[in-house]
Amino acid sequence: MYKYRFTIFTPTYNRAYMLGNLYDGLKNQTFKDFEWLIVDDGSTDNTKELVEKFKIESDININYIFKENGGKHAAINLGTDNAQGELFFVVDSDDNLVNSALEEINKSWENIDSKDKCVGIVGLNQYENGSIIGKKFEQEMKIPFIEIYEKYKINGDKAIAIKSSVMKEYKFPESKNIKFVTESVVLDDISKKYNVKCTNNILKVTEYLEDGLTKNKLSENYINGMAFSSLYCINKNV
Repeated sequence: MYKYRFTIFTPTYNRAYMLGNLYDGLKNQTFKDFEWLIVDDGSTDNTKELVEKFKIESDININYIFKENGGKHAAINLGTDNAQGELFFVVDSDDNLVNSALEEINKSWENIDSKDKCVGIVGLNQYENGSIIGKKFEQEMKIPFIEIYEKYKINGDKAIAIKSSVMKEYKFPESKNIKFVTESVVLDDISKKYNVKCTNNILKVTEYLEDGLTKNKLSENYINGMAFSSLYCINKNV
């Protein structure tokens, strides 16, 4: 049994200047049964002090873990090991949630008859100006996550909450010198066995920052990580 319905998981690295925005979004959630699990991936700014301040002034259940810098994928692995929520929802430090996000996910989750095969909820992201990122779903459907992009050609980043028990089972590969592994490595594997329920509920508000991976696809970390991810998938499927 899990202690909470949700683990809101935030991997962060030197993003103290952004965490307050997400913190405010979590305080405003209309559904309160969640923990906020923060894995600090070796920050050298005042992230720890800021989170301690959040803990003192708020009734949000906050769990803070500091680790040596190893990349988002390694932080997620550690996060899944420590998650106390039934559903694991990655919300990056430069993201925010609409006030009804957790309530909408919970409603969708409660309406799933069998949770053995369908293990998560996928919704939409929007920019700060309110425009949708990528395409909407033509209808609500239960499909393997990989089919969203490969079969239905519904592009754009999506918000996804998956059973923590499944995330604990599907770990990211880790290598000492690799600081980035694409999330598709895990989501493609999950897609071989499980479906997710796709909805057009807007869940996250995303801002792509200049120091983020999305805007730094020519960086050495990104290029090496993509090569490592591709080779891992090839070797696994041989």
